[in-house]
Amino acid sequence: MILLDKSFYTIKKEKQKGRGIFAKKEIPNGTIVADYLGRLIKVEEEEDYEKRFGHYVMFYNDRASIVPQDIKAVGAHLINHSCMPNCGVLLLQKHIIYVSLRKIFPGEELTIDYEIEQLPKGNFQYPCFCKNLFCRGTMNVSQEKEEKWYRFSHKGSKVNFNSLEVVFGQALEPLKKYPKFMKDSFGYPVFASLIKEPIIVSDSRLPSIKVLREKIKNTGRCLYFPKIDYCLFGIADNTLISAPMSYLKKFI
Repeated sequence: MILLDKSFYTIKKEKQKGRGIFAKKEIPNGTIVADYLGRLIKVEEEEDYEKRFGHYVMFYNDRASIVPQDIKAVGAHLINHSCMPNCGVLLLQKHIIYVSLRKIFPGEELTIDYEIEQLPKGNFQYPCFCKNLFCRGTMNVSQEKEEKWYRFSHKGSKVNFNSLEVVFGQALEPLKKYPKFMKDSFGYPVFASLIKEPIIVSDSRLPSIKVLREKIKNTGRCLYFPKIDYCLFGIADNTLISAPMSYLKKFI
């Protein structure tokens, strides 16, 4: 279920990735963009479902997953994977919510990191087609990273998802009311847009990581510090990531 007004997005189809959701207007940081609604199935049924319909399964808890009621309909299942996503997953009551991690600009695709747990060697892996600067080539991540994502996405939730009673075959119903915004904590990586010029920052030294994160999240842009000739593109695991040379040549 897409929670944005229809004037804020459009559906486009791309090679290899299929349909995706693209912004038509600026989407502010922290905006709730979707609720992953669907039918609850047993985790043991995931493989069979994906063989028949494709990768539209969303993790719910250690016993259940969510699958769309109608894969042809417009919903959260159309938000594609990216290794440098602009949206993240948080929990709201008993629902899986997608929220923007930074300001998103018109023309940008809305994406999340699927963070599929790495399968044993020799089993099928999920290739990634995001073609981003730091694309890891797969939607899979290590078990350690997948567990870290689980702890973060559940942090602050008053609901223990693994203890929820699950009725398999039951469809999740929309909440009666959704907030418009949710604040994420400092766990998710944040990457600026590369389609916009950087913001010029006059500081002669870099501020704290917390300040830098908030600046990227709220503006959606790279931060260029001319006094130290440094351009910040993103922050992941408290590590600063410099803007690529192609971006610097284009805008600086």
